[in-house]
Amino acid sequence: HVLDSITFEKLNAERTEKILEVKEKELADKALDQLKLNVSFDEDARKWIAGHYDKENGLDAITEMFKNFYIVLSQEALENSFSYGTEAQITVENGDLVARLPHGSVRLIREKNSSEEIEAVNKELDEIVGLDMVKDYIRSLQSHIQMQNLRREQGMKTSDVSKHMIFTGNPRTKPAIHMRFVGNPGTGKTTIARLISRYMKAIGALSQGQLVEVTRADLVAQYVGQTAPLTMSVIKSAIGGVLFIDEAYSLYRGKDDSFGLECIDTIVKALEDNRDDLIVILAGYQKEMKGFLESNSGLKSRFPNIIHFPDYTGEELRKIAEIQARSKGYEIAEEALHPLEDYFSAVQEINAAEAGNGRLARNVVEDAILVQSRRLVENPGDKMDELRLSDFNLTVTAEPNRK
Repeated sequence: HVLDSITFEKLNAERTEKILEVKEKELADKALDQLKLNVSFDEDARKWIAGHYDKENGLDAITEMFKNFYIVLSQEALENSFSYGTEAQITVENGDLVARLPHGSVRLIREKNSSEEIEAVNKELDEIVGLDMVKDYIRSLQSHIQMQNLRREQGMKTSDVSKHMIFTGNPRTKPAIHMRFVGNPGTGKTTIARLISRYMKAIGALSQGQLVEVTRADLVAQYVGQTAPLTMSVIKSAIGGVLFIDEAYSLYRGKDDSFGLECIDTIVKALEDNRDDLIVILAGYQKEMKGFLESNSGLKSRFPNIIHFPDYTGEELRKIAEIQARSKGYEIAEEALHPLEDYFSAVQEINAAEAGNGRLARNVVEDAILVQSRRLVENPGDKMDELRLSDFNLTVTAEPNRK
């Protein structure tokens, strides 16, 4: 019955360039009209913005960046008396995006101070359900890096550890200073990776703190000679932050996959060349990741930090469901909480990977909201923000109700 399919793709280089042109003009017009500043962007600034905006949030991230640019320029206009048409060239100095003004260069990226950001990240970690071992590991990194900085300040020897990681686990459970994240679907790999990028920036282990999330399609080209340049362009956009490679095992499809091997070789070299300002996180299933690490002799030694994301328990999924419901303006009735937890426990025991972990909780809540809507039409006097036990389909089958 549904014949038309529309696919929304991530912004490519051409579309990003056009969006930047529009945003630059909007900022220039507004700055000249309200701040008396004649704002212009050079090519280095355009490349910096294209490489540093949050790819996950696309246009919204670019819009937010330009909003912050205007806020910084507004503050300068308040503190300085600019004449109409004062030049404000946006460019890059020492890796930072700045506005060159008559009294000097001003950084355009607004940031919280380190203590505020560390506190904010810790608060977000506390609010994440489960993943206690993962959270403990992240906090241990902070302690280690702070201690090494103190030793360095006092002229003592320091002990650097590899910050790269591997996340393993089922979908949506996995949240690597180079790291491997392993886990099943729905276990939180991307969420944790994003917090790690902010955390490492706040404690001084990274200069920028951006998260660049990619898969094989973003790194491996289709023609001979194109993979290494493509991979390097992605790596350059991640320098100063975290490069998160999801389903990393797909980079290696056997010894005859010359393109994939070229990509892996390029990554290994880049890890060594940028070890002080780049964290790489590899994410994937535990079994597949083991074979992937054997594809290059330098991979395994550079990724000693293996973080396994366990599947959520029934209790944890019930808590996630309550959070999901509240975020949509609903409360789950007390009568439904224990049956909901029992349902989640039963489904997870059958097949947590296929159930989707965190996605399972979200799907159950969304289905209940639809049932509740039908109930309210028939009984308009019922509470509009309450999800009752009768609204949930808690029948356990071999296959969960929806992935």
